[in-house]
Amino acid sequence: MHIKRYGLLFLALLFAGCNFKINSSIRIRDNSVVKSGASTINGSVYIGDNCTVTGKCRTINGIVRVGDNSRVKSLQSVNGNIGIGRGCTVRGSAESVNGGVECDPGTEIMRKIRTVNGDVLIDSTKVRGSVETYNGDVTLKNHSVVERDIRIKSGKGKRSSVQHIVISLMNGSVVEGDIEVEEDPMLEVKVHLDDSSQIKGEVRNAEVIKK
Repeated sequence: MHIKRYGLLFLALLFAGCNFKINSSIRIRDNSVVKSGASTINGSVYIGDNCTVTGKCRTINGIVRVGDNSRVKSLQSVNGNIGIGRGCTVRGSAESVNGGVECDPGTEIMRKIRTVNGDVLIDSTKVRGSVETYNGDVTLKNHSVVERDIRIKSGKGKRSSVQHIVISLMNGSVVEGDIEVEEDPMLEVKVHLDDSSQIKGEVRNAEVIKK
């Protein structure tokens, strides 16, 4: 009982200074300005349209969903997906463990997108940093831009069979940096590149298939 109590106290201190809940979701209404973050355990974070949230939005065992035309600081999820609506700005990063990250058209991520076990799908989106994953497909479509690299990490020693990952660039999408795949005999990565898209840097340890 004491261990559980101290654990909850630690989490409360960790999330101090933000809207923090346990076993409950957080909903921020349309057109709201929130001068703090929003964090929950065993719940989801829902941000409405046309909102401004100046602190981090985090969940353990839940999803994060951002409505259209909203501005947020950073988004983090453990065991849940992150969905970002149209015309949004994320001033930090979007990071998920055991969940994917999806961005609708017109969105801008000022830092990076990172997943451990989850796909990344960006549509008419600009990522000013890198896109990084250990175990997920990466899709850029409709003139999406990654200004730095796409990195596939190996997670050496943690794969029992060959892991197949697909990176797709389509409809005028661009990676301005490199596509870097860490060397791992249990990791096979293919890059599907259509004739309207471009990789300006190098491709390391992956097969490029032009369409």
